Amino acid sequence: QIIWKICQPLPCVPLRRRFWVDTAKSHPSSLVLTEDQQFNPADSVGLIVSIQGISKIDLVNFYWGGHVSVTMKVPAAVFLRDFGPSLEAATKKALQEVIDAPVIQQQAISHLETALAAEFEAWRKGTSRKEDDAFQPLPDQPDAENLMRYMRIAVVNWHREMGEEPYPKISGDDKLWFNPESKMIEARWDVESLWYNIPSLRSFPFDTNEMCAIFWTRMWRKVRIIEFGRSYALGTSFQEFDVLGFRGDPQPLRGWDPYICESNVVPNRARAGDNELMFYGRFWVRRKPFYFIVALLFPTAVVTFMGASAILIASGEAPNSIVLGGESPLSLVAGLMLTLVAMKFSYADSVPKLGYLTMLDTYIAVSFFFLTAAAMLIVLLPEESLQDLGAAAIFAGLCLLFNVAYFAVAYREFRIPGEHSPSLTFPA
Repeated sequence: QIIWKICQPLPCVPLRRRFWVDTAKSHPSSLVLTEDQQFNPADSVGLIVSIQGISKIDLVNFYWGGHVSVTMKVPAAVFLRDFGPSLEAATKKALQEVIDAPVIQQQAISHLETALAAEFEAWRKGTSRKEDDAFQPLPDQPDAENLMRYMRIAVVNWHREMGEEPYPKISGDDKLWFNPESKMIEARWDVESLWYNIPSLRSFPFDTNEMCAIFWTRMWRKVRIIEFGRSYALGTSFQEFDVLGFRGDPQPLRGWDPYICESNVVPNRARAGDNELMFYGRFWVRRKPFYFIVALLFPTAVVTFMGASAILIASGEAPNSIVLGGESPLSLVAGLMLTLVAMKFSYADSVPKLGYLTMLDTYIAVSFFFLTAAAMLIVLLPEESLQDLGAAAIFAGLCLLFNVAYFAVAYREFRIPGEHSPSLTFPA
């Protein structure tokens, strides 16, 4: 809970589907991010976040499991500017050479990569750059994880279950390398973890929830997303969920790539004075509600409508004389209410213990109210009054009206409304 509260600067953004017809073939990041949020190689550290695999989605225990790829690209000038005070003179010289050179020679690249490897090795052994206690080396962890810590990146919302192996598991580059074409120092890591998220299940079983992989960094003056990385695990379907990419459908549309995960960099408002930033990759999961409609909602509706039968019997209007003479209407209502109680427990394993009602809870509660009202009418009103009021017809009409309103709301919650023009994911 404490870790999640640190992540609160991530706002809750309504899920929308973008289906822009992009004639210019622009990347979605150029349409969504503001000018200030765009990556500028002259003064920014660039990041790419993508989802490489999704192994499990467990909303009951508040996590999803999978692999997230993080690529970091640091212009040589930015590396020298932000890391400069802690670098050796030889490393500063090698950086300045590649910055000034109009054409970078392979020898200069080799000198720089060797100097950077020596800096990392000295940090890993604890002989340099000890000013940041939050990013100390971990002797028992692989070099890839230590390199990620050396570059001041750490995972925020990792989750560990009792008996599970420790997470996160980090693999990938164990040394920095220089790209002569972009003049950037680059590294890429794959982070396998259970990622802690708090879903909102108020719309269950028509709910759609955002799933995040959140990281944090500091020391870098300016961090930006280079582009929305292609996520090979998106646009897929699980047994219980559809997995949606950048606010999109699992099916490709014209001008739309469903396999891109939303990402951005946001300030950590909980610790604003420490120049801390958080960056994330976010996708969406939408529950498949058909099972709950057939197995719970439809039977509950039938049981509730049968309350009208009990009122018909009590008013003496039942056409079948055998039923009219042998069935106790109050006993019938009591049996219907017991049936609803049993249905309530049939989906208990699908949702955690919540402090609020879901849409399914509300449906069953209102159905209980209808049956309670039927029982009160049967007990308090004589046969003639029930006949004069048309109580059975009114009861059935109100049940029908409630079901129509309920499923209209459910459809609104389930569908992803169209968005014909781009809008900001995170306003500046």
